[in-house]
Amino acid sequence: MVNGVEEIDITAFNERFDLDVLWAAATEAFYQNPLTLGINGFGTNDSRTVLTVNYADGRDEQQRRQAALRQEASAVIGRIITPGMSELEKQIAINNYLTSTVSYDHAALENAKQNNFQNVDARFNNSFTAYGVLINKSGVCQGFSKAFKLLADEAGLDSIVVTGLMHGTMPHAWNRVRIGEDWMTIDVTNNRNERTPNNFFNLPDQFARQILVEDNKALTVNSAEMFRGANESLEYYRMRDRFHSLDQIAEVLAADLRANGSAVRRTEFALSDEQFIAILQSTVQQLEAGVEGMHWMGTISMTTQ
Repeated sequence: MVNGVEEIDITAFNERFDLDVLWAAATEAFYQNPLTLGINGFGTNDSRTVLTVNYADGRDEQQRRQAALRQEASAVIGRIITPGMSELEKQIAINNYLTSTVSYDHAALENAKQNNFQNVDARFNNSFTAYGVLINKSGVCQGFSKAFKLLADEAGLDSIVVTGLMHGTMPHAWNRVRIGEDWMTIDVTNNRNERTPNNFFNLPDQFARQILVEDNKALTVNSAEMFRGANESLEYYRMRDRFHSLDQIAEVLAADLRANGSAVRRTEFALSDEQFIAILQSTVQQLEAGVEGMHWMGTISMTTQ
């Protein structure tokens, strides 16, 4: 598919007569190869010896975009990755690059919603690819996840693209990346949130699965079973010493607000609205000033009024 082949010999694929398995394998090949930039659909001949692929663009256009994408990925990694970096440092650099240089294409998302997430108008195709994210600097979650994988591949990191639902309703795409022996969840799209930045950076499985429900669209196996990540110390706020217990966080928030007028810290993932209000009230009492704030997944963001 990366080479734009329209008829692929699948005689060596023993499960080709089960169409569900065949389509799943073809779709996985598409999602896990970021240089495959757009496919309208798959088909097969009557004898199930050939998989036919309908590409969104002709081979010449595909090759032109792939060349530009390869060049850009190599250039980006050359700028942000230095010799001797650890796996974690490489991951941080890639995440920071994408969150700081790429904008979210809200028009593409709205168009996908109008089409019940089955397809989009052709003018939005790029936003669902690594090309849109790295070349046009604009994309949606599928594009962000593929761009992350492409850069991770270039940097020598192991990663996969994962698809499913966010909050049980919104179709979404994110990544898992191997750091040491753990495959941690990272969602670059949501890490761009200005109020709670990097809220989805290396979420352990026990927290990630409460927000992100995986399907088998991008993988023929359940990634939660095959790629496990439980190391809480790799989570962004814990790693940065910005995680605090419920009984400590109000004092820390107040100190940040005094010093900077703003604060972003994390506490227990299951923080309730009632607990947040109590923390907010305690913070206000310590400052004797107005404070505005919000919370998401245990991360609290506050600013003085």
